[in-house]
Amino acid sequence: MRNLLAFISRYQFLFFFLIFLVISFILIYNNNYYQRSKIISTTGGLTGRFNQYYDNFTGFFELKKSNDDLSRENARLRSLLKIRTKAIPDSLVTFESGLTVRYISAKMISNSVQFRNNYFMLDKGWRSGIKKDMGVVTMDGVVGIIIDVSENYSSGISVLHKDFRISGRIKKNDQLVNISWDGWNYRLGDISHIPTHVNLFPGDTILTSGNSQIFPEGLMVGTVEYVEDEMENLFKKGKVRFSIDYNQVIYVFVVENSSREEILRLKTSTPDE
Repeated sequence: MRNLLAFISRYQFLFFFLIFLVISFILIYNNNYYQRSKIISTTGGLTGRFNQYYDNFTGFFELKKSNDDLSRENARLRSLLKIRTKAIPDSLVTFESGLTVRYISAKMISNSVQFRNNYFMLDKGWRSGIKKDMGVVTMDGVVGIIIDVSENYSSGISVLHKDFRISGRIKKNDQLVNISWDGWNYRLGDISHIPTHVNLFPGDTILTSGNSQIFPEGLMVGTVEYVEDEMENLFKKGKVRFSIDYNQVIYVFVVENSSREEILRLKTSTPDE
C-alpha cells in the first residue's frame, strides 16, 4: 500500500493530466457535433485498417487450402474434357477404344527429379482401389507406374527412372517408337527405334500407343526436340521434350484398366509364332 501511494505521489501530475485530457475529450464529443464526427471518422478508419490487416493475415493461412481445393476441382473438371473419350455418369470412368478405364484422383505427397532413379508417393492406397502396375497420369501427360501399395498410400517409379519405358506413337503417321530417360535433363527424354524411312521433325507430337494396357491410348507424351543423323541398328533416335514439368506435378490420376488382366492373360496363352 505504501509503495502504491508513493508511486501515485511521484506521478500525480501525469495522472491529473490524463484525467483532464479524458474529460476534455468527453466534453468535446458530447457538445460539438463536428468534433464528434471527426473522432468517429478517425477511429473508424483505424478500426477498418486493423480489420483489413487481420483479414489479410488470416486469409494468408486460408490461401493454401483454397488453392488445393481449386486445383482438385480443376483436375476433376478437366478429366471430363479428355480427348477421344466418352464420359458416362461417373465422371472418372470412360470408354476408350472399347475398354473401360477408371481414373482415381490422387495427390503427390513426395516426388523427386534430381536422381538417376526417381520415385513418387501418393496419398491414396488400396482402400481407394489402387493396385500395383497401374499407370499414373495427368491431363498433360504420363507420370509413372505404381510399384507398391499400402492401405492409404502408394508409391511408384517416375518417367525419370532408368527402368521406365513408354510405348509411343508419332501422332502424324501412327509410327511406333520407344521413349525412355537418360538421367540428365528432367525435361527431355530419349526417342528410339525410329525407322529410317520415317521423317520426324522438331515439334512433332508423340502420344502413348496404348500397347502396354497401362496407359490409355493417345495421351500426350511430348514433342520432338530434335532427331540425330546417326543411325543405330538401322534405326534413328532423338530427343522428346516431355509435356509435363515433373518438378511441378501435384494432382494426378491413377489409371485402372479393367480389361488389362484379361488381355494380358490372353497374350500369355497365345503361342509364339
